[in-house]
Amino acid sequence: MQNGHDHARAAGAPMQMQVNPQQAAQFALTFLARADMKPGERDAYAVAEGLLNAILSGQVVLAPPTIAPEPAANERDPPPADA
Repeated sequence: MQNGHDHARAAGAPMQMQVNPQQAAQFALTFLARADMKPGERDAYAVAEGLLNAILSGQVVLAPPTIAPEPAANERDPPPADA
């Protein structure tokens, strides 16, 4: 995993990191095991743990995020009317 800031990137551009999913899942599981749970959080904890274990074992294929296309000019909200 890479960590830190890239000062050469353009201002306002989203930061990108190259991450090994299995390494990230293992890291998250070490902290999840120590998390304090409130009474109603057991189900959410079990789901999170299951997802992380599936990533760790290679059962999940992570795809790059898709970026929604910019709406056409006629689909955008019209400017507010002056009162």
